[in-house]
Amino acid sequence: MSCLLRGKDAMVDLSKADFLPKKDATDDDCALYVDEVCDIVRSGDIVLFSGASMTSLFVTTFCASQYSHIGIVYRPPGEEPMLFESIKSDDDGSPNVDVRTGKHRVGVRLVNLRMLLDSFRGHAVAVRTLVSPASMNIADTLSEHMTQVLAQCIEKYGYLPYEHRWFNFVVARYNFIRLSIEHPDALFCSELVARCYQEAGLLPRWRSTVQYLPDDFSQVGDVHLTYPLSPSVVLGVDTMDVVRLGRELFVEVKKKRRVRRVV
Repeated sequence: MSCLLRGKDAMVDLSKADFLPKKDATDDDCALYVDEVCDIVRSGDIVLFSGASMTSLFVTTFCASQYSHIGIVYRPPGEEPMLFESIKSDDDGSPNVDVRTGKHRVGVRLVNLRMLLDSFRGHAVAVRTLVSPASMNIADTLSEHMTQVLAQCIEKYGYLPYEHRWFNFVVARYNFIRLSIEHPDALFCSELVARCYQEAGLLPRWRSTVQYLPDDFSQVGDVHLTYPLSPSVVLGVDTMDVVRLGRELFVEVKKKRRVRRVV
């Protein structure tokens, strides 16, 4: 059952999931199948992961985070959706190779989204789409803008290594620390997404990209987007209300456990 309707110029989010993000969706909850996800996502949408690896456990424990990883969708017209992400490690036996080289790599990479979701064996996956008011008729324009910006970001950051400097993780966890050192030669996952959003004009540049964690882009996070294009389109409208991330739409994953509902 699909929980998201996306028309030509608008998206209507119908998700009713009310469970913990670290848990899986059940047949009784509103969840998307992988094919449905690949049908609806556009460039700029984000995918959140709650993994089961030791690295994921470290991120969720140290950062007090529900999610351990994040990536951003890149979908040129007429092509399958891909995920632009930065990873710390990779399983050589997995089918998830960089679509540009056909090889496994750690650090920043571009992978087939369908294949990645099909092979995921963690706790949960959630998608958040970029949502705009139907009356403003800007969804297609925004999607085209994000596709162009992400193509530039892939060219610029596409082969950088993963960020291993521990101090940047401390800064991200305790964002009241104002000493934010951005290293252009390495990126961790949420830093990469924040940088793409900044270059697209969706996020302000006064906040360092080092200060973003995956949870900042979740429903409990503090990310507020601004509309980056012509001000004439939003005349008389608060730009903070024009574009936002929709509700978390959970994806059916193959390795599932029953959920304990939040009361």
